[in-house]
Amino acid sequence: MFEDIPVDVSPMYEGERIRSANMFVELAGPKSIGAELVQVEEDVEDGKVEVIGPNLNEMKEGEIYPFGLLIEIKGEKLEKELEGVIERRTHELCNYVKGFMHLNQRDQIWCRVSKEAKDAGFELEHLGKSISILFKEDDLFIIRKYVGQFIDYRHTGPENYGGPNIIWIKTSMGITYGKISAYGKKCEFYAGDNLYLRRSYYSPGGVFGYWLYQIENDSSVYYRLTNYQYDKRVFVKTWF
Repeated sequence: MFEDIPVDVSPMYEGERIRSANMFVELAGPKSIGAELVQVEEDVEDGKVEVIGPNLNEMKEGEIYPFGLLIEIKGEKLEKELEGVIERRTHELCNYVKGFMHLNQRDQIWCRVSKEAKDAGFELEHLGKSISILFKEDDLFIIRKYVGQFIDYRHTGPENYGGPNIIWIKTSMGITYGKISAYGKKCEFYAGDNLYLRRSYYSPGGVFGYWLYQIENDSSVYYRLTNYQYDKRVFVKTWF
């Protein structure tokens, strides 16, 4: 998958710090300018990487350069609202590249390339190729999962006054998901309906947000899931 990349790419390098003594160049940071931006677009050429400006082999050791990272993505169910989420994921994925340090986010990024990476032949297009591959492998883009066919359900009332009503949904994949708990008094799924878990990102302030989870069929009937799945004793986010 990373055969054309001259350095290792792995989560084991996340958190790597490149000190001044081991630095080939610094990109962006407090002594320069820089930014990163993710955009969901309709027309994206898969795998295309373009370096605008000097590449690493044209830079001088020990110098500081402006740096920008533009990532364009396309997907059948990708929404513009996910751009901010994916931008934050960029920080983690960049740090999977051995010899490349990425700190902060958005217009505060601060990056360094190690002498070791430069000596191995690492160039900026290798960073772009690595990010492209990692994003396509990332579970972040999975927003809908099949959880089996609907069998039946049962309802439990609130344990305390004013508490929520819960329905326990049994599917043909109960071994994996157990009885899926959602909010409601009754369930209008029909026996044999294909059921799916869906997550959508809600960002009321435009910067920070959170995931909402629901279970749905193919006919737009849905119920919001409880964050904690009591039968399997797991948080619903672990299913994505």
